[in-house]
Amino acid sequence: MAMRTEILIVLGSIMPLATARAQQSACDDANTTIEIRRCLASDLKKTETLLGGIEDSLKKSLGDSAAASFEDAKRAWEQYRERQCNSVAWLYLPGTMGPVMKLKCLIQMTDDRREVLKDFYSTQL
Repeated sequence: MAMRTEILIVLGSIMPLATARAQQSACDDANTTIEIRRCLASDLKKTETLLGGIEDSLKKSLGDSAAASFEDAKRAWEQYRERQCNSVAWLYLPGTMGPVMKLKCLIQMTDDRREVLKDFYSTQL
């Protein structure tokens, strides 16, 4: 168990840096807003898939009551994330950067949520 915790700690400290670098370099070649949006949408799908894997693992390891509570928290977080990122996008409207900034916000918040789940539920993973 100690070895598993140490691995999670190491991965937890490396993954945000690797994710940020990968996002940055993967979209660096995009020249137009449309290309940037496509790239970021792809990155969002990947990070949501990673988050979904952690959530699925957690739900399987939790009892019925805890899993129901976790589902409620997940739905509330999803609503919060959407509203928060919409408010970020509004700062850039009517320009074309609104959707780009929303995608960046969604990616960042999803990455952050993944880290929070790993920190607080590490004994369940």
